[in-house]
Amino acid sequence: RCRYPEIIIDYNEDINVFWSNYTVANPGVIYGTQNIQTIRKSFNGTWNEPFEIAPYMPPDRPSDLSDARKSSITKDLDHNLWVAHEIREQYAYHQGIDVRERVGYSDWQPSEKISLANNPAIEPLIKCDDTGNLHYFWLDLRHSNYELYYRIRFSNGVWTNELRLSLDSSPIGDYWQFILIVSGVVALIALPMVVLDRLRARKRNKLLKRKISDLQE
Repeated sequence: RCRYPEIIIDYNEDINVFWSNYTVANPGVIYGTQNIQTIRKSFNGTWNEPFEIAPYMPPDRPSDLSDARKSSITKDLDHNLWVAHEIREQYAYHQGIDVRERVGYSDWQPSEKISLANNPAIEPLIKCDDTGNLHYFWLDLRHSNYELYYRIRFSNGVWTNELRLSLDSSPIGDYWQFILIVSGVVALIALPMVVLDRLRARKRNKLLKRKISDLQE
């Protein structure tokens, strides 16, 4: 079974598709049956073979039964891809929200942990602003309720601490507060980019009108 597909176009104008893959590799177990896979369609129309990019398993990880699911993808100013996703592992060795970077065309880096507490976490959302900073949002299970958290990874690689955005604890499954807050913050992040695009469009239109006027003369 495949769920949660996402598409992003990279700097080569290749189409990159990501999805959560549910396997039967470990039947009868709780963990080790979900992963995130990707496939790429190049500009000439050819597809590569799909492959797994999460969960990332470092050599010192005590268990190989991990699940990764429900990704959120963005592209930074250097055209590197960032994939944030939920992760849960057998015996709760490692759980929360991870992010993995693809440098260039195919150089996948080790995962980094976004959520600092070793708790179940869901609904990751990642956005890049017009200065290259990466903004992360997620719901984290704290004090028996899911609460909205936020972190920034600056363009120089420095992380902020976690910031709790929800004003009070919300019952599990109540996403309205999450949706409203994240929508507002994402709108603020996107606003400078929208303004910049409009300014560029106006400049292009002025240049075009000037060229048309010159040709008419």
